[in-house]
Amino acid sequence: MGQCCTQDGNAEVIEAYDTKTPAYAAPAVTTLKQENFNAPPPMSEPEPLPAPVVAPEPEAPLIAPEPEPPVAAPAPAPEPPAPPKGPVVVLGFEVNGVPRTVDITEAPIGLSFSNDQPLKVMKVNPVGSGYKAGVQEGWIFTKVNDTDIRSLDYATAVATLKKGVEPLPKISGDKVLVLEFGTPQGPKQVAFTQRPLELTFDNVKMPVTVKKLTPGGYAERLGVQVGWTIQKGNGTDLMSRDFKGFMDFIKDSTKDLPEAKK
Repeated sequence: MGQCCTQDGNAEVIEAYDTKTPAYAAPAVTTLKQENFNAPPPMSEPEPLPAPVVAPEPEAPLIAPEPEPPVAAPAPAPEPPAPPKGPVVVLGFEVNGVPRTVDITEAPIGLSFSNDQPLKVMKVNPVGSGYKAGVQEGWIFTKVNDTDIRSLDYATAVATLKKGVEPLPKISGDKVLVLEFGTPQGPKQVAFTQRPLELTFDNVKMPVTVKKLTPGGYAERLGVQVGWTIQKGNGTDLMSRDFKGFMDFIKDSTKDLPEAKK
C-alpha cells in the first residue's frame, strides 16, 4: 500500500502505488471453438421443376367436301291438253268477279238460269254436261264461244246460247242414274255414271237411308253423306215403294252403267 504523508508548509506530496496490482486489468478473452456451434446442415440444390406438358393440338377432322348439288334438268313443258273430239262450245262465266271458261261437248247442258239479264245459273241438273264440266249455281253467263252476251237483251242471249249447243251430240240417258237425296239442306241430286255405287243403306225401313260409304269410293267422291235418304231415281218417286220395289229399281237402273276400272 502507498502511503501519503502531509507536512506543513511547502510539504511535497508523495504518492506511492502498489506495483503488484496493475491499475487496469484487461478482461479475459475466451476463445470459442467451431464445435461449440450447431451449424445448420448444408442446403441442397433444389430439384428443377419439370417442364410443363403441352397438350397436342387436336388434329382437324378430315371433312369430305360437300358434293355440289346436281343441276336439275329443266322440267319439260306440260303437254297441251288434247283437243276434244267432235264439236265443242266454250261457255264463259263470271265467278265472284273472276272470269272462267268451261268446255261443253254434249247436250243438254242441264243448266237453269234466271229470266232476265245477266243470265245467272239457278240450278244444275246432274244429268247435264254442265254438271260434268263443274258449273255451279250462282255463276253468271258472260260468253258463248267468242260472243259476249252480257250486252244482249234476254231473248237474244238465250237464243245465242241455244244456237251454240245445237251441234253438240246428245247424252245417252240410259247410262246414268240420278238419285235425289233428302238432306238437311234440302233435296240434292247426284248423277252416277258407273258402278258399283259404293254405298250401303239401311234396309229395315223406308225411306232408304245411307248407312255407310266406302272410304274414297264413288259415292263419297260425288259428295254423298251418311244419313241422307234416297227419295227419287231418274225422276221416279221411290218413297212410295217397299224395299223390294226399291231394290228392283236400283238393280235395273245400274245394270247398263259401265263398271269402274280398278
